[in-house]
Amino acid sequence: TMITFKLNYTLNVFETCCDKDFQDALEIYRRNIFRQEKTPTNEIAWVIDNRKKFKTSMPFIMGIKLNNKIIGFSEIAFIPKIKSLIIDYIIFDAKYRTNSAFYSFLLLALEYINSLKIDYDYILFEKVIKGDEEAFITEISELQLEGFQVINQLYFQPRLDIDNVDSEQEAILLIYQKNNSNPFISKESYLNMISAIYFDYYFEWDSFFFKNDEEKTENYARLNLHIEKIAETLKISQIKINGYPFQSNSNENKIIPEERKTNKKIWKALLFMITFSIITLAIILAVKKLNIELAIVIVIFVFNIFIWLAFLALTEDRAMKLIQKIPFISKFFGRTK
Repeated sequence: TMITFKLNYTLNVFETCCDKDFQDALEIYRRNIFRQEKTPTNEIAWVIDNRKKFKTSMPFIMGIKLNNKIIGFSEIAFIPKIKSLIIDYIIFDAKYRTNSAFYSFLLLALEYINSLKIDYDYILFEKVIKGDEEAFITEISELQLEGFQVINQLYFQPRLDIDNVDSEQEAILLIYQKNNSNPFISKESYLNMISAIYFDYYFEWDSFFFKNDEEKTENYARLNLHIEKIAETLKISQIKINGYPFQSNSNENKIIPEERKTNKKIWKALLFMITFSIITLAIILAVKKLNIELAIVIVIFVFNIFIWLAFLALTEDRAMKLIQKIPFISKFFGRTK
């Protein structure tokens, strides 16, 4: 006798925190969430009952059922400014963590959002960089199977609670392109995405729970600081969307590598040393009728200073800027840019 089992996945979009299924889903969340990735449960419950108060984002708290039993919890938000959905959480009870469950949830969630006539172009997914790299790579690989790709640049998960300092940590941002397969995203688009995630979603959510204006100002400044740090790392106009894993950079085990570029500082420093050597020789020849010993001592002293500056410029921007301010040399550097 053959026995068959039918897997029937259904979606439950919670409208009230009093819903028993929500309490079951929240219990799954409590049991399976790390402290560093945890949004306070009282905030989640409040948001369900007060979703209409949100103006710059549209949060959805969902549960997924298997054969009429809650097995997972999810939090998704639509951000109109960038026409994107952001998946904040997808959490399943341990024994139900399968590709089938994830794919079924994603399909059902998107069908529901499409039924609301929500116009989105991208789905974004934050993933915190975990210490267990093997498990992290497995998670990323599973997301790749569903069409997500890693935006190959620095990203920070903002603080999830004013007192949860550890939740503010380095992460990666994955993107699913709804009707496109562009292998690049522009620097401006990436910064716009991050700004919208931080301020239209995170900051709006947190604004309902700040105790005072001081907390609000501090949070706003902290988000701006993250954006500034990320902007400083963006040296190119087009960012690769290339999936995972990345090759390690130098001898470091880095998740986010830098673009391989010619180090112009090395060549500028080398050219400077050659140029100054020629100038030094010319000076020695020009002053041969003077006190040659004193001239040589002075020239060698100055020459050593400039050699030191040149080598320091290989790793220190201040030294490079100082060298570039020297008359004649500044014009020389301008031509070698």
